[in-house]
Amino acid sequence: MYEGLGRGCLLQFVVLAAFLAVANVSPLAPFSVLLSPSSWFYDLLVASSVVGVGHLFARHVSMTPHVRRSPLSDVAAAVTDPRLLLSLLGHAIAGGLLARSYLGLLGGPHNALVRKCAEEAGRCLDHQHLFVVLAGVFSGARLWHTMHFENGNLAEFPAVALSGGAQLRLRWSSIVRASLARALHNAKWFCLLYLPFGYRVHYNATAVFRLRFDRDEEATFPFLAVFVSVIPYAVVFDALVTVSVRLLKEVLAITLLKPVAIDSVEQLAAAMKDKKSDWLRHLAFQRFVDVATSSRQMREEIFTLSQPGGHPRNWDGISGAALQVIDEFVDELNKSCQNAPSTSAATAPVPTHPYQRIVGPAGANNNSAVKGTSSGAKSKGFLDQLADRVLKNPLFAAYADAKVRMVFAKSQLVIFAVEGIITVEYEACNKHV
Repeated sequence: MYEGLGRGCLLQFVVLAAFLAVANVSPLAPFSVLLSPSSWFYDLLVASSVVGVGHLFARHVSMTPHVRRSPLSDVAAAVTDPRLLLSLLGHAIAGGLLARSYLGLLGGPHNALVRKCAEEAGRCLDHQHLFVVLAGVFSGARLWHTMHFENGNLAEFPAVALSGGAQLRLRWSSIVRASLARALHNAKWFCLLYLPFGYRVHYNATAVFRLRFDRDEEATFPFLAVFVSVIPYAVVFDALVTVSVRLLKEVLAITLLKPVAIDSVEQLAAAMKDKKSDWLRHLAFQRFVDVATSSRQMREEIFTLSQPGGHPRNWDGISGAALQVIDEFVDELNKSCQNAPSTSAATAPVPTHPYQRIVGPAGANNNSAVKGTSSGAKSKGFLDQLADRVLKNPLFAAYADAKVRMVFAKSQLVIFAVEGIITVEYEACNKHV
C-alpha cells in the first residue's frame, strides 16, 4: 500500500506542475514554485492530504459494488455508521486543505485568509479566499459520497491483464473528462447551497477571528455576484482535487489487485476457502485463473495423485473451493427470489356465468380469512401498526429487486471459479496439462 501512496503523491505533483505551467504560461514555473522554500509548507499539506485520502480508501476498499436497498438507505447508513462520519470529516478536511494549498502555490490577491481593510485601519476577512476553500470542502464531501455510495471504493479487476502503467494510460483521458464534468456539477450545487447557508460561515469566521467588514461589505457579500471572479478558481481547483484523488485511488486499486505469487496448490486451495479476508480470497481466485490459463507446471500439480494412496487431493481441494462458491451463489439467489409474490396461492374462484354466485366452502374460507386478518390487526399495538406503516412507506421500503442485486454484486468470485474450472478441464482433456 505504501508503494501505491508514494506513486499517488508523485502523480499529484505531476498534475500540479502541469497546472502551474499552464497557469503561468511557462514550462519552468513549476520548478520555481514547487521547489521554493516558501512553498514547502503547501507541498507538505498537499502530500499529507493525498496520503490521508489514500488511507481512507485503503480502509474502505471493497471487492463488491454498493447496492442501494431503499431510497433512504444511504442516508441511514451515513448517519448511523461512525466510520462513514469519520471518513466524511477526513474527505472534507482534505478537500479544504488542497484548495488552500493550490491558492498558496498559485499566488494572487486572494491567497491569504486575512487582508488589510481597504477603507479603515485594521484587518478584514478575505471572503473570496474563504469562498474557494469552502468550495474545496464541498468537493471533498462529494468525493466521500462518490467513494462510499457510487462505488468509488470498488477495486475492479481488469478484463484483460495489463500492467499498471498501461491501465493508467487507458483511463487517463476518461478521468480528466469526468473530473471536469464533476467540477462543473459541484460548482452548480455549491452555489445553490451557498445562497441560503454558505454566507453564515463568513459571519462566524469574522466573529471568531475578531475581524471587521469593509464599508457596505456586510450587506453585499452574501450575493454570488461578489464571487464571480473566484468561481473559476473554485471550478479549476475542484477539478484538480478530483483528478488527484481519482488517480490516487486508481494507483492504490492497481497495487492492491496485483496478482499474488502462490506457487503451491495446497496454499492456493486454502486461500480460496479463506472467508476471513475478502481481498485475499479474490486474489486467490484470480491466481487460480492465471494458473488455469498460463501455468502448465501448476496444472500438472493439480492433477497429481497423492502418494501413497493415489487420491486426487489437490483436485478435490481446488474444485471443492470453486464449486462451494458456485453453490453458495445459487443458494443465496434462490433465497432472494423466495419473497416474490405468487399468483397461484389464495386465488379467488372466478364465476363462469354473469349471474352465477360463488357459494360453499370457498366463500366461508374467504370470510374466515378476512375475520382472522381483522382480528389480527386489532390485536396489534399502536407502535406495531405505526412501524408497519413506516416500513411500507415508499421512502423506507426496500426495492423489490434489492436482494437479487445484492447477490449478483458478489458474482466476481463465481466468474473466476467458472472460468478457472472450465479452462483447467479443457486443458486436461486436450492433454495440454
